[in-house]
Amino acid sequence: MGIFSVPVTIRNLAPPHSQHELSLMVDTGSLFTWIATPTLEKIGIRPVGSQKFKTITGSLIERKYGYLEVGYAGHSGAMNVVFGEPGDMEVLGVTALETMCVAADPVKQVLTPVVALAV
Repeated sequence: MGIFSVPVTIRNLAPPHSQHELSLMVDTGSLFTWIATPTLEKIGIRPVGSQKFKTITGSLIERKYGYLEVGYAGHSGAMNVVFGEPGDMEVLGVTALETMCVAADPVKQVLTPVVALAV
C-alpha cells in the first residue's frame, strides 16, 4: 500500500467547538489514531486510560488514550485516540477509517466513501 496523508479536523467531544486541523498519514496497519499530546491538549482532550502497544521492533510501550471526533471531507466519527509522545508518528488508523465509513485509495491518495455493512 502506498503511503499518503490526508487533511482532517479533530474535535473535542465536549465541547465540540474546540477543534484543530492537521494532516495525518493514513496507516491501515495501525488500529488506533495517534496524535501528538500537545495537539490533543490544545483542544482540551484528556486521557481516560492507558494501553500497551507492541512496536514494529517487537518492544512494548505504554501510551495514554482518550476520545475525540475526526472529520474528513464531510465524514466524521467518534473514536479512540492515542496520546503520541516525542518520536511517535501521527497516523489515522483503521478504526478511524471504519468509523467514518471511508476506505484508503492508495492510487488516488484519498479516502473514498464506502457503505457500512449491516448484520
